[in-house]
Amino acid sequence: MSKDRDLLLFLHGLNGNRDSWGNFPTLVADDHQLSSFDCAHFDYPSVLTFDWTRRRSPRLQLLAEGLNTEIENKYADYRSIVLACHSLGGLVARRYLTDRVMSLSAWEGDERPEARVSKAILFGTPNTGAGLARLASHFGWWQPQLKQLCRNSDFLDDLNAAWETLQVGSRFDVQYVVAAQDGVVDRPSAAALGGLRRDVSVLPDCDHRSCVKPSSREDLSYRVLKNFLVQSPSASSGSNSSALKQPKVVGFDLDGTLLRGLTFSWTLVWDHLGYSRDVRQEGMRKYLSKQCTYEAWCEWAVGKFRAKGLTNEILRKIAEPISVTKNLRPAIKQLKNAGFATCVISGGIDTFLYEKIPDADELFDEIFINRLEFDATGLISGVQATPYDFEGKAKALELVADKNGCTLNETVFVGEGFNDAAVSTKAGHSIAYPPTDVEQAVFAQDEIEEDDLMLVVEAILNRP
Repeated sequence: MSKDRDLLLFLHGLNGNRDSWGNFPTLVADDHQLSSFDCAHFDYPSVLTFDWTRRRSPRLQLLAEGLNTEIENKYADYRSIVLACHSLGGLVARRYLTDRVMSLSAWEGDERPEARVSKAILFGTPNTGAGLARLASHFGWWQPQLKQLCRNSDFLDDLNAAWETLQVGSRFDVQYVVAAQDGVVDRPSAAALGGLRRDVSVLPDCDHRSCVKPSSREDLSYRVLKNFLVQSPSASSGSNSSALKQPKVVGFDLDGTLLRGLTFSWTLVWDHLGYSRDVRQEGMRKYLSKQCTYEAWCEWAVGKFRAKGLTNEILRKIAEPISVTKNLRPAIKQLKNAGFATCVISGGIDTFLYEKIPDADELFDEIFINRLEFDATGLISGVQATPYDFEGKAKALELVADKNGCTLNETVFVGEGFNDAAVSTKAGHSIAYPPTDVEQAVFAQDEIEEDDLMLVVEAILNRP
């Protein structure tokens, strides 16, 4: 498969199959303006009919893993993949996207795999539950998918909490389609989720089934899909960059941005101490699903580190292979000479910062980071957890802006990590440095691949 081809992957809904999409695949294949797209279907078992001879339908979590397996093994050579989802299929896709954000965050450096999916369009997806789910009380253990569609189900509560915390809707280009005559999924459920674009299209004459059965390329449902495939996210997104005043504050991520050779400092420690990825992801899932606070997650991690005998000396050795981004000091000094306030806003570990940038307190006006504590023997004993990670990063940037007499619209944020999505969408201007595979999908006005912080400074100072 050539790298210049794109894939449109269809996901059917509850009790559906590839025929659920009607003429959609044929219309796409015959449209010369979509000539770069191939069409395929993700087929999965989902039935409502009671039949003792059938195995029960897999839960949505397992289907999301199956979708990932199929993408990685059958479609890895495509340039980009767009998911077109109907009803239940949209929940499978959303779980897949959320899992990808969590999984990709655990990889380091050059080993980090690509984020293969760039877009998802959701037709009549019950994001907060569907009216049809009341039938779950009449179906037993053999139809778990139906139970997971219930409003306030554990699956939907966990998925929506993680989607919000990870800002998944801002990391991928997502569009919601509402069928105005839909008697299964109402508008609040089909369009309930936010994200960077917050795109909602309404099909006035369609119901739950007909919204994915266009008769011709003139049908509104087809036009919505086609426009979504051909448009650029940055061109269509509501951006505040054009209204950006002369910036006064520049905030920087640390891990992977100012420090190179790592993605997350916490991950380096987990790996060095021999913990499996399953262990650290178990703790992160509890935080993302709001079963614990960020501070509690940090304390849990430190407890694990202490159990393995982590000391400040070991941390310094772990930090040895890490390098500082090129031209760090001259770049920061040039910004300060130009009148900018600078700050570091990181969910990383302070030991790594000061081990590689010992003069950080002089270079930056403010530093927001997790600060580890050690006892008299050097053994890790506690942590002062930052309240400014994930969505809190935007709050930190706003604090620095207030202190310098400006607004968020007069700030720039420079980052690359999966926890930078919230601040990147709220800063007046955002720069992906470097644009990692996941960050490609995050809305950023500038992307700088080369490791040279002076290029970032030039982009800030020379912005029209």
